[in-house]
Amino acid sequence: MSGRVAVTGANGFIGQNVVRHFRNAGWQVRAIVRPGRRCAVPAGVELVAVPLVAADLVRAAAGTDVIIHAAGRTRAATTRQFQSANIETTRQVMCAALDLGSRLVHISSQAAGGPGTPRRPRSEDDPPCPLTPYGRSKLAAEEVVRTSHRLRWTIVRPALVYGPADRSALPLFRMAQRGIALQVGRFPAPAYTFIHVDDVARGIEAAATMSAAERQVFSLGHPQSETADALTDTLARVLGRPCRRVRFPHTLLLAAALAGDLATLCGWPLALDRARLVELTAEGWVCSVERARDRLGFSARIGLLEGFASTAAWYARHGWLAKSS
Repeated sequence: MSGRVAVTGANGFIGQNVVRHFRNAGWQVRAIVRPGRRCAVPAGVELVAVPLVAADLVRAAAGTDVIIHAAGRTRAATTRQFQSANIETTRQVMCAALDLGSRLVHISSQAAGGPGTPRRPRSEDDPPCPLTPYGRSKLAAEEVVRTSHRLRWTIVRPALVYGPADRSALPLFRMAQRGIALQVGRFPAPAYTFIHVDDVARGIEAAATMSAAERQVFSLGHPQSETADALTDTLARVLGRPCRRVRFPHTLLLAAALAGDLATLCGWPLALDRARLVELTAEGWVCSVERARDRLGFSARIGLLEGFASTAAWYARHGWLAKSS
């Protein structure tokens, strides 16, 4: 199935990949960004720069069958910034979708549901337990979508997303290239659900086209969770050098996280802040992916070794990571 789709946040990491995937799948794609944001789009994609308020979004997305809401913030200096970017903007997109009669696919996050372990993976029906202001804002945005009785909606919660051009995973690769694997968890072997961004885009298309997806929440992730040790071993294999596991004292990490908070307030966000430290010291981030498999026929295809290899190669080609000798 193909049709006409509008994508908010088309300049973001997930948004750019969603735009490219839908274009390649034969859809007519309209990429929506805020005014002044730089965004390169593939040939055949219409780029529209408008404020993310309902009236402007109605004009920007007119004639589209589906709106994919990928705009939002993952890092912010204040709770109010999260509320504005993740809750209020979602409200505006929802109003535009209602006005247009378009189906809405809202991109949330595993952070809205909360942590999970291989023994007890977080499912879509579990009581949500977000740990950070970001996670709480994404959960509140989900509630905005859910409470609309006339809207045709689907919510997807991608797990830990990575892939070429991802800046969030870059510090992990850079440390590993220096032979260091940071161990920060309080638990002996925390585990995680990862998903390559290409698989995320495929899952979003399934959510946008399947009637079984309407008024449902779906976690998107690879069916095989990975421990922190397996993550380190995969990085070492991809980068061609051993990684020494280094465990830093919690007090030192907390001091670094506080410095990260201060840097964010000054407009220079660092890789570590208190919210990120809370996430890193959780018991694990494993989610159940059975609902997407059973109702959408979707299963992530790209394993961690293949995905990390393509990501590292992209980083090296673009000068983000030193090329292996």
